[in-house]
Amino acid sequence: MTAVLLAFANDWIDDKRHLRSLLDEAKAIGKALGPAVKAGVELLPPLHNATVGDVTDAFRAHHDQIRVFHFGGHASGSALLFEDETGNPTEAHARGLAGYLGQQPGLVLVFLNGCSTEPQVRRLRAAGVKAVVATTHAIQDAVAAELAEAFYVELAVRRAPSLATWLRTTSRTRRRGRGASTATPRTRTGPSAPSWPSSAAARGGSTCAWQPPRPCCCCRCRSWSAPTPGAPPAARRGSTRCVR
Repeated sequence: MTAVLLAFANDWIDDKRHLRSLLDEAKAIGKALGPAVKAGVELLPPLHNATVGDVTDAFRAHHDQIRVFHFGGHASGSALLFEDETGNPTEAHARGLAGYLGQQPGLVLVFLNGCSTEPQVRRLRAAGVKAVVATTHAIQDAVAAELAEAFYVELAVRRAPSLATWLRTTSRTRRRGRGASTATPRTRTGPSAPSWPSSAAARGGSTCAWQPPRPCCCCRCRSWSAPTPGAPPAARRGSTRCVR
Protein backbone atom coordinates (compact mmCIF):
# COMPACT_ATOMS: atom_id res chain seq x y z
CA MET A 1 0.00 0.00 0.00
CA THR A 2 1.13 3.55 -0.79
CA ALA A 3 -0.34 6.00 1.74
CA VAL A 4 -0.52 9.74 2.43
CA LEU A 5 -0.75 11.04 6.01
CA LEU A 6 -2.12 14.52 6.79
CA ALA A 7 -1.73 16.04 10.27
CA PHE A 8 -3.19 19.37 11.42
CA ALA A 9 -2.71 21.11 14.76
CA ASN A 10 -4.26 24.35 15.99
CA ASP A 11 -4.02 26.88 18.80
CA TRP A 12 -7.15 26.66 20.95
CA ILE A 13 -5.80 28.95 23.68
CA ASP A 14 -5.12 32.21 21.85
CA ASP A 15 -8.01 33.14 19.55
CA LYS A 16 -5.76 35.48 17.57
CA ARG A 17 -3.59 32.51 16.64
CA HIS A 18 -6.45 30.14 15.86
CA LEU A 19 -6.16 28.89 12.27
CA ARG A 20 -9.51 28.86 10.53
CA SER A 21 -8.40 27.32 7.24
CA LEU A 22 -7.10 23.95 8.43
CA LEU A 23 -10.35 22.09 7.78
CA ASP A 24 -10.60 23.66 4.33
CA GLU A 25 -6.99 22.65 3.68
CA ALA A 26 -7.68 19.02 4.56
CA LYS A 27 -10.76 18.90 2.33
CA ALA A 28 -8.93 20.58 -0.56
CA ILE A 29 -6.01 18.15 -0.36
CA GLY A 30 -8.39 15.20 -0.29
CA LYS A 31 -10.15 16.47 -3.40
CA ALA A 32 -6.86 17.28 -5.15
CA LEU A 33 -5.53 13.78 -4.56
CA GLY A 34 -8.63 12.18 -6.07
CA PRO A 35 -6.84 11.08 -9.27
CA ALA A 36 -3.99 9.61 -7.23
CA VAL A 37 -6.43 7.70 -5.02
CA LYS A 38 -8.02 6.21 -8.14
CA ALA A 39 -4.53 5.20 -9.25
CA GLY A 40 -3.91 3.27 -6.03
CA VAL A 41 -2.69 5.80 -3.45
CA GLU A 42 -4.48 5.54 -0.08
CA LEU A 43 -5.34 8.79 1.68
CA LEU A 44 -5.42 7.98 5.39
CA PRO A 45 -8.01 9.72 7.60
CA PRO A 46 -6.59 13.18 8.40
CA LEU A 47 -5.30 13.72 11.93
CA HIS A 48 -7.07 16.82 13.24
CA ASN A 49 -5.97 18.34 16.56
CA ALA A 50 -2.92 16.15 16.08
CA THR A 51 -0.62 15.29 18.94
CA VAL A 52 2.90 13.96 18.49
CA GLY A 53 1.57 10.62 19.71
CA ASP A 54 -1.11 10.60 17.01
CA VAL A 55 1.57 10.94 14.33
CA THR A 56 3.87 8.28 15.75
CA ASP A 57 0.89 5.93 16.19
CA ALA A 58 -0.04 6.42 12.53
CA PHE A 59 3.48 5.65 11.35
CA ARG A 60 3.57 2.61 13.62
CA ALA A 61 0.23 1.34 12.33
CA HIS A 62 1.21 1.85 8.69
CA HIS A 63 4.87 0.92 8.90
CA ASP A 64 6.77 1.51 5.62
CA GLN A 65 3.51 2.36 3.79
CA ILE A 66 3.36 6.14 4.36
CA ARG A 67 5.07 7.87 1.45
CA VAL A 68 3.88 11.46 2.04
CA PHE A 69 3.61 13.31 5.36
CA HIS A 70 1.86 16.69 5.34
CA PHE A 71 1.75 19.00 8.37
CA GLY A 72 -0.51 22.06 8.58
CA GLY A 73 -0.33 24.40 11.56
CA HIS A 74 1.89 26.83 13.43
CA ALA A 75 5.60 26.30 12.97
CA SER A 76 9.01 27.94 12.90
CA GLY A 77 12.46 27.17 11.63
CA SER A 78 13.16 25.08 14.72
CA ALA A 79 9.88 23.33 15.55
CA LEU A 80 6.36 22.30 14.58
CA LEU A 81 3.55 23.07 17.03
CA PHE A 82 1.34 20.07 17.70
CA GLU A 83 -1.31 19.85 20.43
CA ASP A 84 -1.18 18.04 23.73
CA GLU A 85 -4.03 16.02 25.21
CA THR A 86 -5.65 19.19 26.61
CA GLY A 87 -5.40 21.19 23.39
CA ASN A 88 -2.41 23.29 24.40
CA PRO A 89 0.33 23.88 21.80
CA THR A 90 3.38 21.69 22.25
CA GLU A 91 6.60 21.80 20.26
CA ALA A 92 8.14 19.02 18.23
CA HIS A 93 11.72 20.18 17.77
CA ALA A 94 13.23 20.00 14.31
CA ARG A 95 16.19 17.84 15.26
CA GLY A 96 14.12 15.09 16.85
CA LEU A 97 11.45 15.33 14.16
CA ALA A 98 13.98 14.98 11.35
CA GLY A 99 15.59 12.01 13.05
CA TYR A 100 12.24 10.28 13.50
CA LEU A 101 10.96 10.93 9.98
CA GLY A 102 14.31 9.89 8.53
CA GLN A 103 13.86 6.48 10.14
CA GLN A 104 10.57 5.82 8.34
CA PRO A 105 11.53 3.40 5.54
CA GLY A 106 8.75 4.32 3.13
CA LEU A 107 8.69 8.10 3.50
CA VAL A 108 9.44 10.04 0.31
CA LEU A 109 7.92 13.54 0.66
CA VAL A 110 7.42 15.87 3.65
CA PHE A 111 5.36 19.07 3.34
CA LEU A 112 5.78 21.50 6.27
CA ASN A 113 2.93 23.97 5.74
CA GLY A 114 3.60 26.47 8.51
CA CYS A 115 5.58 29.68 8.95
CA SER A 116 9.26 29.85 8.02
CA THR A 117 9.95 26.10 7.94
CA GLU A 118 12.82 26.26 5.43
CA PRO A 119 15.54 25.94 8.14
CA GLN A 120 14.18 22.46 8.88
CA VAL A 121 14.85 21.27 5.33
CA ARG A 122 18.57 20.64 5.82
CA ARG A 123 17.99 18.31 8.78
CA LEU A 124 15.27 16.37 6.96
CA ARG A 125 17.36 15.99 3.82
CA ALA A 126 20.37 14.90 5.87
CA ALA A 127 18.16 12.34 7.63
CA GLY A 128 17.26 10.80 4.27
CA VAL A 129 13.93 12.37 3.30
CA LYS A 130 14.05 12.68 -0.48
CA ALA A 131 11.77 15.68 -1.04
CA VAL A 132 10.74 18.50 1.29
CA VAL A 133 8.34 21.40 0.75
CA ALA A 134 8.84 24.34 3.12
CA THR A 135 8.22 28.08 3.44
CA THR A 136 10.79 30.86 3.66
CA HIS A 137 8.67 33.42 5.55
CA ALA A 138 5.57 33.75 7.67
CA ILE A 139 2.61 32.58 5.62
CA GLN A 140 -0.99 33.57 6.14
CA ASP A 141 -3.51 30.92 7.05
CA ALA A 142 -5.69 31.12 3.93
CA VAL A 143 -2.66 31.34 1.63
CA ALA A 144 -1.14 28.23 3.21
CA ALA A 145 -4.32 26.30 2.42
CA GLU A 146 -4.29 27.59 -1.17
CA LEU A 147 -0.63 26.65 -1.55
CA ALA A 148 -1.28 23.09 -0.37
CA GLU A 149 -4.21 22.68 -2.73
CA ALA A 150 -2.22 24.00 -5.71
CA PHE A 151 0.73 21.73 -4.91
CA TYR A 152 -1.28 18.52 -4.62
CA VAL A 153 -3.37 19.32 -7.70
CA GLU A 154 -0.15 19.60 -9.69
CA LEU A 155 1.32 16.50 -8.06
CA ALA A 156 -1.74 14.31 -8.57
CA VAL A 157 -3.08 15.52 -11.91
CA ARG A 158 0.19 15.92 -13.75
CA ARG A 159 1.73 12.69 -12.42
CA ALA A 160 -1.37 10.50 -12.29
CA PRO A 161 -1.58 7.64 -13.04
CA SER A 162 2.19 7.38 -12.51
CA LEU A 163 2.19 8.93 -9.00
CA ALA A 164 1.54 5.66 -7.18
CA THR A 165 4.23 3.91 -9.23
CA TRP A 166 6.70 6.74 -8.63
CA LEU A 167 6.14 6.69 -4.87
CA ARG A 168 6.50 2.91 -4.69
CA THR A 169 9.64 2.89 -6.85
CA THR A 170 11.27 5.78 -5.00
CA SER A 171 10.56 4.12 -1.67
CA ARG A 172 12.16 0.85 -2.79
CA THR A 173 15.34 2.60 -3.94
CA ARG A 174 15.48 4.43 -0.61
CA ARG A 175 15.28 1.19 1.37
CA ARG A 176 18.09 -0.27 -0.73
CA GLY A 177 20.27 2.70 0.18
CA ARG A 178 20.71 4.03 -3.34
CA GLY A 179 21.07 7.65 -4.28
CA ALA A 180 18.01 9.85 -4.53
CA SER A 181 15.68 9.44 -7.45
CA THR A 182 15.77 12.15 -10.10
CA ALA A 183 12.00 11.87 -10.58
CA THR A 184 11.09 14.35 -7.85
CA PRO A 185 7.68 16.00 -7.59
CA ARG A 186 7.37 19.67 -8.49
CA THR A 187 4.62 22.21 -8.19
CA ARG A 188 5.43 23.55 -11.67
CA THR A 189 5.54 20.86 -14.33
CA GLY A 190 4.29 22.65 -17.42
CA PRO A 191 3.72 26.03 -19.04
CA SER A 192 0.23 26.34 -17.58
CA ALA A 193 1.31 25.75 -13.99
CA PRO A 194 1.16 28.71 -11.56
CA SER A 195 4.49 30.49 -11.37
CA TRP A 196 4.14 31.87 -7.85
CA PRO A 197 5.42 28.79 -5.93
CA SER A 198 9.17 29.05 -6.55
CA SER A 199 11.21 25.87 -6.30
CA ALA A 200 14.91 25.24 -5.87
CA ALA A 201 16.46 21.85 -6.53
CA ALA A 202 18.75 20.38 -3.90
CA ARG A 203 21.44 17.90 -4.84
CA GLY A 204 20.15 14.38 -4.48
CA GLY A 205 16.55 15.40 -3.99
CA SER A 206 14.04 18.20 -4.14
CA THR A 207 13.33 21.22 -2.00
CA CYS A 208 10.46 23.56 -2.72
CA ALA A 209 10.71 26.76 -0.69
CA TRP A 210 7.77 29.08 -1.34
CA GLN A 211 8.24 32.81 -0.88
CA PRO A 212 5.13 34.92 -0.27
CA PRO A 213 5.01 38.28 -2.08
CA ARG A 214 6.11 39.92 1.15
CA PRO A 215 6.63 38.62 4.68
CA CYS A 216 4.04 39.33 7.33
CA CYS A 217 4.50 39.28 11.08
CA CYS A 218 1.14 39.84 12.76
CA CYS A 219 -2.42 38.60 12.69
CA ARG A 220 -3.83 41.86 11.37
CA CYS A 221 -1.97 41.94 8.08
CA ARG A 222 -3.59 41.35 4.72
CA SER A 223 -4.28 37.93 3.32
CA TRP A 224 -3.89 36.93 -0.31
CA SER A 225 -6.38 35.82 -2.91
CA ALA A 226 -6.22 32.54 -4.78
CA PRO A 227 -3.47 32.51 -7.40
CA THR A 228 -4.03 32.79 -11.11
CA PRO A 229 -1.63 31.17 -13.58
CA GLY A 230 1.44 33.31 -14.13
CA ALA A 231 0.70 35.85 -11.41
CA PRO A 232 1.27 36.09 -7.62
CA PRO A 233 -1.72 36.28 -5.28
CA ALA A 234 -3.16 39.79 -4.96
CA ALA A 235 -3.82 41.47 -1.61
CA ARG A 236 -7.35 41.54 -0.25
CA ARG A 237 -8.23 44.44 2.00
CA GLY A 238 -9.94 44.04 5.31
CA SER A 239 -8.79 40.50 6.12
CA THR A 240 -7.64 39.61 9.63
CA ARG A 241 -6.61 35.98 9.16
CA CYS A 242 -3.83 34.71 11.38
CA VAL A 243 -0.40 33.79 10.10
CA ARG A 244 1.10 30.39 10.76
